[in-house]
Order: sequence, then C-alpha cells, then structure tokens
Amino acid sequence: MKKQKLWMPLICLLALVLLLCAYFVLKHNNSKADEASSGSDDSSTITVTDIDTEKVNQIAFTIENQEVTFILQDGSWTIKGNEDFPLDTSKITTILSAAAKLSATRKFDDITELSEYGLDSPLNVMKLTTEDGATTTLTIGTAVNSSGSYAYLNDQTDTIYMIGSTISSGIPATMMSMALEDSFPTITTSNITSMEVKKPSDSFSLKTDSDTGNWNVTDASGDTSSAEYSEISTLESTVAGLTFTGLVDYKGEDLGQYGLETPDTVIRAHYTETVASDSSSDSTSSSSDSASSSSDSDSTSDSTSSSSSEEDKTTTVEKDLVLYVGQKTADGTGYYVRLDGSDDVHTMSGESIESITGMTAENYWSTSISSVSVNDISGVSITYNGTTKNITRTSEDTTDSDGKTTTTTTYSCDGKEIDSDAFGTFYNKLAAMAAQSKDRTLKSSNQTELTIVYHLDGGDETVTYTPYNENFYLAVDTEGRPGLVGKTTVKEMFTAYEALGL
Repeated sequence: MKKQKLWMPLICLLALVLLLCAYFVLKHNNSKADEASSGSDDSSTITVTDIDTEKVNQIAFTIENQEVTFILQDGSWTIKGNEDFPLDTSKITTILSAAAKLSATRKFDDITELSEYGLDSPLNVMKLTTEDGATTTLTIGTAVNSSGSYAYLNDQTDTIYMIGSTISSGIPATMMSMALEDSFPTITTSNITSMEVKKPSDSFSLKTDSDTGNWNVTDASGDTSSAEYSEISTLESTVAGLTFTGLVDYKGEDLGQYGLETPDTVIRAHYTETVASDSSSDSTSSSSDSASSSSDSDSTSDSTSSSSSEEDKTTTVEKDLVLYVGQKTADGTGYYVRLDGSDDVHTMSGESIESITGMTAENYWSTSISSVSVNDISGVSITYNGTTKNITRTSEDTTDSDGKTTTTTTYSCDGKEIDSDAFGTFYNKLAAMAAQSKDRTLKSSNQTELTIVYHLDGGDETVTYTPYNENFYLAVDTEGRPGLVGKTTVKEMFTAYEALGL
C-alpha cells in the first residue's frame, strides 16, 4: 500500500511535465503560423515599390506561360510584336498602378527557402522599365495554405514581402482577356419591330403590324399566322438580353474553324433607336425590310432609315442586329458567334442561343381560338348537334332633342329577339376561348359538335369544336390552326349557348 502511494506523485509530476511541453510546442507553432499569415504587428504598411507611373514606358509579365511586353509609344500602349492587337489599355494602366505603388503588410529578412513562399516556382514575374532604362523586377508567388501573395524585388531573394492578391489576380489568364471587346448592341424590347431566326430547318420570322401593334409569325413555307404576345415578349427580352461571354479571335481570318464561314443559323432583329438629330444627320438610308426578310443573304445595313422631329430635335433611326451563330464551343456550354460587320469572334451562352433557335413558328402561334370582336360582326351562324341557327346583329342610332346620339344593338334569330345579356355571356365565352396547345398534326375522327361562322364585312371566318378525348376538345381556329381546349371550358360555352333558348 505504501509503495502504491509513493508512485502516485511521480505519475502526476510526469503528466504535468508532458502537458507543459505540449503547451510550449503549440505556442511555438502558432507563433510561426501567425508570422507567415498575418501582417506586421502595427498598422503601418511597408513600401515595396514607389515608381512614378508617368515615367514607365514598358511593362512585361507572363500570360499563358509566355512573357508579354507592353510598350508605351506616342501616349498609346501596344504589345511588342503584336501591335495590331486590340488592347484594352485600361487593364494595363490598372496593373501598372498596382505594381508601381506596391506596399506590403509584412517583411521577412534572411530568407533561404523560397519554396516556403511559393517563389521557387513563381506565379508571375513582372518587369517595369522607366524612360531612363531602369528596370524593376517583381517576382510573385503564393505560399501553400495562404490567401495572400509574396514577392521579392530584383535579385534580392533574401528579403520577402507579404503583399495582397491584387496584382496576381489582376493579370488576365489569357491574351484575349486583354483585348478591348465589342459590346453587344443595346436594344430596348419596346423598340423591336421584327425578328427572324434562320436555321437549317424550321426557320421563321416575326413582324409587328404598324397599324394594330399585333404580331404575326411566318413559317418557312411562307404561311403567316397571328402570334401570341406573351411568347413574343419573351423572345424580345431574350434578344435584348444577349451578351458575349468572351472573345476568342479578333482577326476573323479563319472563320471556318468556328463554323462561321457560311453559318446556317442567323438571328436578326430589326429595331429603332432615337438619337440626337445632329449625331445622325449623316445616316444613310436604305431598305428597312431586311430584318423580316427570309432571304439567305447575310448582308444587312446598320442604319436603314431615319426621320427627324423639329419639335424635340431627335431622329429615329432604324437598325438591324445580325448575329451569326457557329458551332458549339469545345466545352459544349456555348456557341461561337459573330456580329455582322465585325471580325471579332465571341462566345455566347448556349442556353441563351438555344432558347431562340430551339423554337419553331408554331411555338409563337396565338392561343386564341377566335379574337373576332362582337362589334365587327353582322351576325353568326351556329350549327350545334346538327341544327343550324342564324343570329343577326342589328345596330340603330337615335338622336334625342339635345342632339345626343344613342346606339342600340339587338340580336335576333328567325325574327325573334334574343336577350342581349344572354347573348353577351355566350359571346364572351367564345371570345375568351384559348387553346392549351396548337399543332397542325392534331386530328379527331369524331363528329364536329359545334361550328360557328362569323359574318364579317371582309368575309366569313369559321371555328369548329370536335370531341378529342375525355379531357379535351379539338378546336380549329379562325386561321385554320388546330388546338386542344379543356373540355370543361367548352361545355360551359355550350351551356351558355343553350341558355339562348333558340
């Protein structure tokens, strides 16, 4: 028992020593981690470079594993050996400003292992040369498990600076990222007057009626039908919202590699733009029908016609946006595209392109079965379950002693007047009828249950309703397009007709 009590203090002492050792080891490791990842102990910054940007006439750094040199000549930056490159000079000035006035949050001296700071295989080597020929070299790296960057100046590898990631992240990954890209034309949806989608199959065009504002859709065979406004609105928003996702070629010398030499798919939008009169006085007038044409020609005008207003001193200019669509990009997420009149080849979202090219003329058909206004008819002939009734609409104007004119409209069948409210209920159901879908291939072997012939000044228009299945009726609209209408909706219309008591 005494021997056991003797060992207990020794065991406790040993445990205490082990805990103290662990504490000092952890403290030492944490101090090293803080030294590698945090800034200086005070809030002051350390100057790495302080170069007058006005005196820098050359800057070089690595892009795509190649050193690229930018030279300032006559106040303009160009790429050495590639002077015709459409350089976005704002990107050069941004990089130059960051490199010429660089500060650090911490400085490490007497460094022997560059690998600890990612500088044995640097991310980039930047060289700034001033007018007097002096060159400052900045070697940049990133240490493992560090969110910041490290750098050393010239050949002073024993002194390392901890800098932010502004410089390394600001250097574009590709040469094309340095290019000044064409921006996609800005179009307002309300200014689009016609559109055309030319494809290897199922091409179609859409055009608005300048008098009524209604849209029509024309398929590849030339058949024109009324269009659904909600679908047109979606297409307008899609076209107006198109944007480039990148620039891949600014010369356009080999368009075949992008499928753009003779593209099968072309998207056109004809639109108007209001500008100040003095800025458009030199606009050249030409045909304004190219956007809605189904011609295979790839040439269109940028400014088709103009008209000015003396009152507000503005001009309305008609323009065409023509987008050629080539093959899919290598990763399959987009398409190569080119604007008419430009050599630049860009990429564009595949989802955006396919939301346009994946449609057909039938997708834009109006869902309405009959949009004939009751004010436009002289009467209707209705054949229901084999019995035909002719309803006549008569309007009579009367003027009272005060000169006020009142129009009275009556409906009659076989000389018997029909209740106007009851007829209005029935006709409203007719006018509100809309198909859930329309398709020229839809057919029904059943007998037609209801036929309506609208008598108009310009000729008759006919609508039929035929049972299709347990859920739908097959309705053929006034333009001869078959569509499916819910059975319950049609039955309610039949009930309203029966309520006329004819």
